[in-house]
Amino acid sequence: MVNFSKRLQVFISSTYLDLIEERQAAVEAILEAQHIPAGMELFTAGDQSQWEVIKHWIDQSDVYLLILGGRYGSIDKKTGKSYTHLEYEYALEKGIPLFSCVLRDPDKRAMNKGDINKYLERDNPAQYREFKQLVTSKMVRFWENSEQIKTSIILTLNEFQQRPNMIGWIRGDQQQDFSVLQEQINDVNFKNKALEWMLSTQSKNHQEKLVKIEDSYQQQKQQLEKSYQNKINKLQQQLNEKESRIIELQENIKQLQSSLQNPITSEIELKSEKGVDYTKLRDLLAAGKWKEADEETDHVMLQVMGKDYWVDVTGSNIDNLPCDDLRTIDQLWVHYSKGKFGFSVQKKIYVDELGGTRDYNEDIWHQFCNHVGWRKEDRYVNYEDLIFELYDTTPMAHLPRVFCVVVGLGWGKLGILGFVLLLSRVQTCNL
Repeated sequence: MVNFSKRLQVFISSTYLDLIEERQAAVEAILEAQHIPAGMELFTAGDQSQWEVIKHWIDQSDVYLLILGGRYGSIDKKTGKSYTHLEYEYALEKGIPLFSCVLRDPDKRAMNKGDINKYLERDNPAQYREFKQLVTSKMVRFWENSEQIKTSIILTLNEFQQRPNMIGWIRGDQQQDFSVLQEQINDVNFKNKALEWMLSTQSKNHQEKLVKIEDSYQQQKQQLEKSYQNKINKLQQQLNEKESRIIELQENIKQLQSSLQNPITSEIELKSEKGVDYTKLRDLLAAGKWKEADEETDHVMLQVMGKDYWVDVTGSNIDNLPCDDLRTIDQLWVHYSKGKFGFSVQKKIYVDELGGTRDYNEDIWHQFCNHVGWRKEDRYVNYEDLIFELYDTTPMAHLPRVFCVVVGLGWGKLGILGFVLLLSRVQTCNL
């Protein structure tokens, strides 16, 4: 049989916000394997309901791929199940070949990411466990990082591509193997020759019967040729449609990659009630110069309060920091760290998770410092030993680390109470 490149359309199903990088890795792996990715973030809006669009694309796909992390996903109000769960059951019902990439240790990943609420299911844990049990009873590969997902996809698609019952898509300039048809045609020709010889040696009645048989073979031959030609024409039409769709998907992927790699700085307004210029801070953060950005944050906050040194700052100065200026500084840190750094991220841990208030509590303060990586083995980490890089292992809310020195409140240069007051002000400003 002649070998030709058969492309499989792969429907990617997963939760979204907690698996953005993993979905992108899956799309890249499918394209590298020269197959066709399909997922809801790549579809244009239409008049059909979301679920009808999903079912249509699953029906049109050759393979269903599930990436399961630690979240159950958005719930369909009618069924009480997540859309990811419904998609998986629909693919099973339709008999579509499927495989799943399942996160090996969701708890470990959530801790590494530093955001348990984002990466672990909190609202529907029982439904998540039931769904995961269903998934792991079928064909699965376990993953711990994006590279393992890509490897699993490439290996599995290669196995699927070898299956003779996989339809897929082929280019119009590639020919299918019609050796079976040729063998049938040769067989018909051979039998025709045999009939001709028999006609010459048999009686007239036998000859008439053989003529009828020959006519029947000729009709079968014509029908067979017509059937294959119709199939070729239909495949060519479908291929032309798919080629247009591939081009459209590739353009969408390029746009998504561009938007991830080139953040738009103009979307953050550099507002200041005190006329402070935050351009330098923005540029340092955009360049990933985290230590310089931390020092610049220290500088602009003194400007906002009209002070030259932290020794001149009082608790009243911190309590009256303008909300617009705090919001601008916080939004710049959050934006360029992709949600990892910023005053609002620190406030979420200190106030929302640990229950801290403006009244200093040593136990809560130590828990906070341990959480953000400012304290290790009951000792405070020196400023020079902080992690000024945006690694996956960098603790959540590790930066900024400004030195709030509050005169007359008994904390000296450590500025502990000053930082507690700052987080209280962040909460008051609803950051």
